[in-house]
Amino acid sequence: IMSLTQVSALEVAHDKGRVSAVCPGVINTGMNRRNLERAGDPEAVTARWMGATPLGRMGMPGEVAQTVLYLASSQSSFTAGAALPLDRETV
Repeated sequence: IMSLTQVSALEVAHDKGRVSAVCPGVINTGMNRRNLERAGDPEAVTARWMGATPLGRMGMPGEVAQTVLYLASSQSSFTAGAALPLDRETV
């Protein structure tokens, strides 16, 4: 994904286009809540998720939306080819 993001950013830069990637960690979504309900050991899954999250909590969908809104705004006019991690463990 990052290679595609960076190559795409280079390809559209001459037309003043910008491409970046949003890299969310564990987000409190219906899918993740269902995954916890189906897990054999929900406490172990939650502990693993929190262990991979520096802030020690799940992100909220609105926090992802705010990051996307930033990238769509003029405030990010000098941001291109970037990966924006949303509180996740870097590998």
